[in-house]
Amino acid sequence: MKSHCLTLLYATITLLCCQYGLTQTIDLTTEIKVLYQEGFENTNHGWSASNGVWEVGRPTSEPNRAHSGTNCAATILSGNYPRFTDSRFASPYIVLPPRNNYKEVLLLSLWEWHIYHSYNNGADHVEIEICKKDSLNWTKTKTIFKLESQAWTNTIIDISNYFDSTIQIGFWHEDDDESNSQASGISIDDIEIHIEPPREVPIPTEIIPWKQMALGGPSPRREASMIYDTIHNQIFLFGGRNDTENFGDSWTWSGIYDSVKWNQITATGPSPRFGAAMAYDSKRSRIVLFGGSSGARLNDTWVFDGTKWSEITVTNGPSRRTNAAMAFDANFSLAIMFGGMDGLTRFGETWQWDGAAWTQTATDGPSPRAESGMAYDDSRKKIILFGGRDTANYYNDTWEYDIRDKWKKLTTANNPSPRSAQNCLTYDSQSKRIVLYGGSNESGVLRDTWEFDGTSWFHTADAGPHARSGSALAYNVERDRVVLFGGTNSFENVSVLGDTWEYQGGEVLAVNWHSPLDSAAEFSPVPGGFDSFPAGKITVGLFPEEVGPFPTAYTDGQGVIFDMARGQVYLLMFPTIKVGDNTVLIRASVRATAPGSAIALAVLDPSDNSVGTNIPNNSQIFMNEFKRMVITFDPPGDLVAPIFQVSNVGNIEPVTVYMDNIEVILLPRDKNRSIYGE
Repeated sequence: MKSHCLTLLYATITLLCCQYGLTQTIDLTTEIKVLYQEGFENTNHGWSASNGVWEVGRPTSEPNRAHSGTNCAATILSGNYPRFTDSRFASPYIVLPPRNNYKEVLLLSLWEWHIYHSYNNGADHVEIEICKKDSLNWTKTKTIFKLESQAWTNTIIDISNYFDSTIQIGFWHEDDDESNSQASGISIDDIEIHIEPPREVPIPTEIIPWKQMALGGPSPRREASMIYDTIHNQIFLFGGRNDTENFGDSWTWSGIYDSVKWNQITATGPSPRFGAAMAYDSKRSRIVLFGGSSGARLNDTWVFDGTKWSEITVTNGPSRRTNAAMAFDANFSLAIMFGGMDGLTRFGETWQWDGAAWTQTATDGPSPRAESGMAYDDSRKKIILFGGRDTANYYNDTWEYDIRDKWKKLTTANNPSPRSAQNCLTYDSQSKRIVLYGGSNESGVLRDTWEFDGTSWFHTADAGPHARSGSALAYNVERDRVVLFGGTNSFENVSVLGDTWEYQGGEVLAVNWHSPLDSAAEFSPVPGGFDSFPAGKITVGLFPEEVGPFPTAYTDGQGVIFDMARGQVYLLMFPTIKVGDNTVLIRASVRATAPGSAIALAVLDPSDNSVGTNIPNNSQIFMNEFKRMVITFDPPGDLVAPIFQVSNVGNIEPVTVYMDNIEVILLPRDKNRSIYGE
């Protein structure tokens, strides 16, 4: 079903562009004029503070890093702000130009991190202020108080009423003399004033660090094994399972920017299996694989040198098992494996592999379990294990291990919920954090993203890949991205997935173009789609109440309604958009009433008719609520045309699909990470 729909989409896209493409072109590349910038890197550049509260330099207490570079401004860099003291941190005078035309917008952008706890009811806080030189009166534009931001947060304020003025920016810290033993205050970084054209929607910011990547590659599957090969600078994937068969194929994911892709390796090796434990032995330049299941549990040991697989004959090794956790300890040059299961038996053993033999090293530590997540934290030289399950319980405990001190249970803050987390954990060497994605527990399948810094867990995203467990996760050092492949969602009857995603913590996105889909004038319909398939029916209007709720971030309760009987196809084309030298992220909100129909979001570059698309999604995924479909595309030229298709070819059951809010977001190709850059 999916491959057939993809073929139809690719084969007819050029014809559709010629016959139905819009003549309207929307330019999103109008230059943004930066008037003022301050990152506090070399000097405070004329900023001044009263009462000695504010400091400029490298933070050594929370948040323990600047937003970018080394330095920031803060109400004390090394601890809590002082009591009994109010203070203003003020910029030098900034001369702003007159407004060229009524459409220009003047924006103040800044990044802030704060803790002002709620016990003082907001009496301790910071006010963002602006003062005109000719008035000397400070005007409050925003107040920050209560609770903590947990991450560097972007604040954008419209200050268009200050065109043709000379102003100061101020941050007024106010202390109410209460105890502040639990509070740290506020840090400020990367202040900017710029002019830009008005947006068609308000200026939202949100952290959406996941991007869907390549079409093609390994077939859809769950419980594949995946690691990063540091010698060949590529991710390596082996095996997995779908509903009917186990896989024994090997794949690599490599390259930078436009050349990233999956490549299959033709090498005879382990028998087809799923749930195998795998790690990369950087000391011996070998991939190590143990066990898994081919229908029966296995206890064989294999190594792969980048060209060929070799089975290693071992004695006194681990017993047969699947869903064990494994990571390579580079400090001691040992692969460490914990837990796993054989039928109803869960193991609590710890084993190490030295390149030639297995040795059991510990039986204490985490309780017997399978499906835990494990990764090696290179900055702290410790193995980290999270979660897992036994026959009755899911866990959310965090443990660390090394060969000298064995296992130590960590007391951590803000833990993720209990879950099965096998293959859902990896180490990001750029941010020096462990990344966790998804998993499952007794309540359902999860789609949250977390990061662990050795002390605390941080919840960084809910948007991104569809909820899933049994996915494969690894960090690509060369591209500075966490890569996710495949998985399953049995709670939504999605047997296996074959999509590829990349994650980089903390990219803040602003919507550049938005169509609310409240009028048929916003798109060009292609009735019947192509190749003589009959047309379904579409209308533009209010959605029935029974398909709600209607979260405002996804839908306002009205948009395009597709009514598709068996064999019907419908396609919408949107205006051609000028995007300059940017990667394009496109997303649309979707809800469906029945499974089986294929829904595709695609993008066309009219300059050479190249097409990017995600794998068409089974409408089953969208049945429970409105969800966003997301696609990224690097166009060869500077024009793109978004495309949306519903295909009910071969599906017996009729389906109604509701679509709203298609959005285009520009991502500079050279954009660096915005939260964890150092």
